[in-house]
Amino acid sequence: AITGTLRRLAPAKNHLIISAIEHHAVLHTAEALADEGNQLTILPVDHLGVVSKDSLINALRPDTALISIMMVNNEVGTLQDISQLAAIAKQNDSLFHTDAVQSIPYLDVDVKRMDVDFLSLSAHKMFGPKGIGALYVKSGITLKPLLFGGAQERKLRPGTENVPGIVGLGKAMELRTDNLSLRRAHIISLRLSLIQGLQDTIKGVQINGPNENIAPHVISASFPGVDGEMMLFHLSQKNIAVSLGSACTSEDLEPSHVLTAMQLPLEQVEGTLRISLGYPTTEAEIKELLEILPEVIKLSKLD
Repeated sequence: AITGTLRRLAPAKNHLIISAIEHHAVLHTAEALADEGNQLTILPVDHLGVVSKDSLINALRPDTALISIMMVNNEVGTLQDISQLAAIAKQNDSLFHTDAVQSIPYLDVDVKRMDVDFLSLSAHKMFGPKGIGALYVKSGITLKPLLFGGAQERKLRPGTENVPGIVGLGKAMELRTDNLSLRRAHIISLRLSLIQGLQDTIKGVQINGPNENIAPHVISASFPGVDGEMMLFHLSQKNIAVSLGSACTSEDLEPSHVLTAMQLPLEQVEGTLRISLGYPTTEAEIKELLEILPEVIKLSKLD
């Protein structure tokens, strides 16, 4: 959506706006387009990871082709007001894309209500197969294809379709829709239990992101005076999977670009873990994590 839009509208409109906390799938794409000569503006966020409407308004230009702001951040769970941001884009005659990969599993997502031009999602976040996703494109909007050689998928992505993946995505979406309320209630209950348990068990623990307007399945927790890498190691030895930031960059030891953009102190960033919940997660697993954490923290102290 991003590359196809910029290549279709340039050079008349070659300005792209994203936020500083986008997933690397968006961030690196934007940087590559800037290397090609397009103009790029990266919007700041506040300490909760929220993009302000004023920062977007001030960044808009007559040649702004596209704004891409994620609906839910994958590291801290912050939920953006996409309807408001998309309306601002429309007033400037600019197109709007949202990365809804983290939103789809447990939140209500309505492209008509949000009035976005593009929305991307992925099957594996709904426990569907890996390697398959979908892009919503509003009727009447065209994209310049990135690949050539066939008429499949409206000539936007030529090549033999991944039929098993497509069927798996469809089934995952069906199950997600049928069970959304139950799954969301379960995840919210687990989240409250985990956060309360962390606050009762770990002195000085900091939960990053807002208390409201946040996705229920992502928890970013900072542990004072602790080496996050060592925590990650000790938890993995006990078969507990967490990450330092995005699960996609769990092997990357660079400080989180999301937490850095939120202007958290470096020592807080380096002592932060991302804990992800899913509808198969149980209360017993939450209890197990809370029982293990004090010893893991003791082993991971910086001093």
